[in-house]
Parts: sequence; C-alpha cells; structure tokens
Amino acid sequence: MEIQIAPLLLAGAGIQGFTEWQIANMMNHTNKLVTDIFVAVMDYKCGLPQGNGFLVKIANLNAMLLLMWWNMDPINPLGTIVPFSSPRHSFPLLAGGIFQPVSSLAYVDDAKRYIAVHKQTHSYEQFFNIVHGYCDLLADLSLVIMMRRNVKKCTICLYNIPHNVTVPEFTSTAWSFEAQGPVKGIIDTIIMYRDDDENLICYQVDKSLIENIPRNIGNILQDRKYLGVPTNAQMESTTGKLKLINKMHQRIAIISKNANTIQETRILHNMLVCRVATFSPICISMMRKECELLTSP
Repeated sequence: MEIQIAPLLLAGAGIQGFTEWQIANMMNHTNKLVTDIFVAVMDYKCGLPQGNGFLVKIANLNAMLLLMWWNMDPINPLGTIVPFSSPRHSFPLLAGGIFQPVSSLAYVDDAKRYIAVHKQTHSYEQFFNIVHGYCDLLADLSLVIMMRRNVKKCTICLYNIPHNVTVPEFTSTAWSFEAQGPVKGIIDTIIMYRDDDENLICYQVDKSLIENIPRNIGNILQDRKYLGVPTNAQMESTTGKLKLINKMHQRIAIISKNANTIQETRILHNMLVCRVATFSPICISMMRKECELLTSP
C-alpha cells in the first residue's frame, strides 16, 4: 500500500515535510503541508516560474478543508467529527515499535485518503460503503465551496480483495465549472486481488504484451504520479526511474553551459535541484547501482 507520509516519520523528517518541488513559482512565498502527523509551514527561497503562487495558496486552503471534511462520519451524517490524532478507518502504520495511524495527506491540489478496516469485524459490503462514503464527503465539499473536481483525475485503489467478491461501481456528484452545477461521474477503480492463501497477486508482464492484457491488469501496471512520484498500484517505479534518469542527464547537460544572467543561473540551478529532490529516498527508492547511472556517460 502506498503510504508516502510513512517515510517522513521513519526517516526522521520532522517538520520539514515533503514538498512537491515542481508546483509553481513559490519564490518568496509561504505555504503549508498538512498531514495527520504534523503541519509544516514552508518558506520557499527559490522556485521555477510555473503558474501563480497566490492561486496555489488558495488550492492548498481547499486541501486543508478537505482533510478536515474527511474527519466526519462517512456513513452517518449526524455522527461525530474525530480529531486528527485519532482518525477513523486509518491505516495502522507499525515500524520500529512506533505505531502511527495514517489516514490522509493533502498538499495543494493533491489529496489522498487511506482506509483500512478489520475483515473480522466488517463485511466487504460494509467496507465498500465506507469507501463510497468518503467519496461522497469529497463531493459534498466540492458542492459547498463550489470547488471544481475532475472525476477523471480521481482513482480508487482497492487491495486484498478476493476474486469472488463483486466490487460495486463508485460514483461521485461534484461541482463542475463547465456545467455551472453538479455533475455525476464514475470514479476509476483499480483492484489488487489476493489468492486463497491470502497472498496479494502481482503481475510482471513483458512490454510486448501490454496492449493485449486485461484492462484491470493494465490499470494496475500503469504509472501514476502523486506528489511528483511515478509509481503503479504495485508500488513499482521502473518506468518512472528511467524517465527521471533521462531527465537528469538532460538537465546536467543544460546547466553545464554558461548562463548569461543571474536570473538564468538561478533557474538552471533550480532545474537541477528539483530533479535531484525527486531522487530523495522519501520520494522514490533507488539502489546504489541505479544512482551510478546518473554519473555514467
């Protein structure tokens, strides 16, 4: 299961947090990273000229509202609102004797909700209802503050599902700027099944066969970016690593040339820093041999 905030805690990142390096021109701006574990205030000393920093702050405010909204009861509208210290249906992260319930992460326009329940106490139908409930909470917030939500960019990943369980269709009704009102859409669902021995089923498919495999397997193997990190549902990042290595070589070649102005020097420096940051162990795992590819001709 993808827990990108887990390495933050285990690596001792403290309040530094994780930044999406290539977001917008945040130079001399301040922004927040909100998680279940901490709230980090980040002062950007540099940034690439991409977009508008003020709009990023507004989007990050929406993300913070979403995390608060997700603390409501997904089943009972009259239920209690829980604090961040004890979230509902959180994933029980246990490492090195440290227990930490992890439920959500939001930064600017990226947000995730992690949902875990005990199969001894919940049926699969109850679990699916809970998942749909959190989708509805996201949609309700969209309608309340008229925040556009593109359902095509939303994805549900289900893990440890037996083959004999029927997975329902997940839908969501949210605000649409184009329609100037509520629009209902179907949320893409990726299912990672398990076998009769409780083993998670993973796939290794040759590239020449990718176009002929079943749709669900193709969805599992397809790379998706979250907070700048390209991985698939199996938490593999082979394709993403190759792309990053190629881009790193390109940027090293670019910055090796002399800059004409101080501003150009800063931009070239930021280009390399952004790419190096993506190789951080917090972002994507790299073996030593893979790192050596960065310095090879």
